[in-house]
Amino acid sequence: MRCDLRSIVSLFVSIATLCAVPLRAETPAARADVPRIIFDADMSSDHDDVGDIAILHGLASMGECKIIGMMVSSRNGGTALCMDAINTYYGKPSIPIGVPPDIGGIGEYAGQIASEFPHALKSPKDCPLAANLYRQLLASAPDKSVTIVTTGYLNNLSALLQSPPDQYSSLHGIDLVRKKVKLWSCAGGCFPKGDEFNFRVMPKDACYTVNHWPSAVMYVPFDVGQAIYTCGRLPDTSKTNPVRRVYVDIKKQYPYPSGGQIAVYYAVRGAQGLWDVQNKGHN
Repeated sequence: MRCDLRSIVSLFVSIATLCAVPLRAETPAARADVPRIIFDADMSSDHDDVGDIAILHGLASMGECKIIGMMVSSRNGGTALCMDAINTYYGKPSIPIGVPPDIGGIGEYAGQIASEFPHALKSPKDCPLAANLYRQLLASAPDKSVTIVTTGYLNNLSALLQSPPDQYSSLHGIDLVRKKVKLWSCAGGCFPKGDEFNFRVMPKDACYTVNHWPSAVMYVPFDVGQAIYTCGRLPDTSKTNPVRRVYVDIKKQYPYPSGGQIAVYYAVRGAQGLWDVQNKGHN
């Protein structure tokens, strides 16, 4: 996936302008045909996921997509609370959040954001299991209307694919995905080969998901994400912005690589001439 860096960075700056201030008022209603997005991230040690959510909220605020759910793939219990705080900041506090079964303690920058910014979620243990929430959201969506974006590990998708029928659907997980999911946009992998963090941490889940996924997939590889740096203008935004707080004050790393932001952008707008997409081959 080759890219036009100048055009991409310019577009990300335009979208990020919407992300610089909290959106308290109602934003334009998304059209019925826009992608229904489920965002799945680790958001634990690395802070690029915070920028990914900012871009996603910017696109949703322009009516280009609808965020129907978010999932936590890491064990950090603070991640769900951090997601809820950022969603609240952007005026969308009702987005449901799912967590893995082995959710742990609250820590790192996610826990800090959760302690500093308002949100309604009290504990990650109040969240449904990610696989169950996936099934609920997919079962209630029109066929081929959902786009999943992963910027972390693939444990939740592996559990979804292997999930049995339940109260939400009589279909097994892989059949439910085949029926409801239009696209999976995945920030992960190195091509033609290599070592990449999102696939490395839980390799069995990554291997199972990659080899059993039944719908279209676009992988945004490590080398493309590492070539594009964004969020360099966050110091110009308000100190009440949680995205600024993470990049500028806590992690002190900006601009920063943007693989997840590319995956979000592609999930909503496609390549749009910014990338040369390789659509032949296998993972």
